[in-house]
Amino acid sequence: MLTENFYSIIDKELNDIIAKYPNDEHIRKHKSSPANQKSYALLIWFLDFYGKTADYSSYITDGDNDGSCDIVFDIVDNLGKRVYYIIQSKWNSTENVKKEISKNEILQALNDFDTIIRGRKERVNDKLSAKLEALTEHLKK
Repeated sequence: MLTENFYSIIDKELNDIIAKYPNDEHIRKHKSSPANQKSYALLIWFLDFYGKTADYSSYITDGDNDGSCDIVFDIVDNLGKRVYYIIQSKWNSTENVKKEISKNEILQALNDFDTIIRGRKERVNDKLSAKLEALTEHLKK
């Protein structure tokens, strides 16, 4: 499937999510910024598609002091093992679909994830802090 086709499919689904949750605080807050709304809707889409959960609000850590981490999500896989996902969401406008992501953006995300996994993130919001504590306990096992 071409990138443009995939983008169009997901973009439509993100618009549907935004329409489905018009009273969500984050969606309302970013009403004047469709890219921010879609970045947030992508988090909901991910949790629904991969996590099979509609309880998105307990997993999304996006917000002030989110430490460049929008989701810390854990599930038990088909082998009975707990698996953690650490997600940073970005959404581009249509005109940027074919543009490459800069090396610096990728390196920054990897650095942030490394910092999170090693438990060295100092200033994070309360929701992310609780998720990181659970992740740290998991990693100790």
